[in-house]
Amino acid sequence: PLMKHSMKIKNWKLKIILLIPFLLCIPIAASGAEFGLGVTKDTFDLEILPGDSYEGNLTVFNRSKEVPLPVHIQLSLWNLKEDSEDIEFVKAEPALNAAKWFVFKEGKDFILDVARSRRVDFVIDPPKDVAPGAHFVMMRLQAVLPEHYFEEGGPAAPSRGGPRLIPEVGVLFFIKISPFTLEGEQ
Repeated sequence: PLMKHSMKIKNWKLKIILLIPFLLCIPIAASGAEFGLGVTKDTFDLEILPGDSYEGNLTVFNRSKEVPLPVHIQLSLWNLKEDSEDIEFVKAEPALNAAKWFVFKEGKDFILDVARSRRVDFVIDPPKDVAPGAHFVMMRLQAVLPEHYFEEGGPAAPSRGGPRLIPEVGVLFFIKISPFTLEGEQ
């Protein structure tokens, strides 16, 4: 069963890796203005030793040619649904919550000017006593559009009474905590 589950994750991971770049490049049009976020990397597949940390970065792009985008980073735990290849967002005890291992050097909120980018630096620092195993986190980069963007004549005003469209990009983190320590012990 463990090997079957491992193969299922690998197959599912391949499908997501192939699908996400397509989804990340779709700008959202509303009332003539286009909104969209892009990232340089959509998947991080990491192995971290207990007592060690990982320093990484990615670049976020505002694909809009007209409107600056306020961006908020939210971290969400996820897992595979039972007997499915779909993901579901889950909760965990604070001691097992891998989303709490992330530290952002310049915070989780910023504004991307029109057609500009920003590098997001982060550190993943699991506790020294964390149990070995796999942890799945999604870094969700969400545009936080102010209310006046949606008002009549605003850059995100829904056309013909349609829904509000708000860009969001998800970056998947597959974090494996090794059973070995920095000293080589198990």
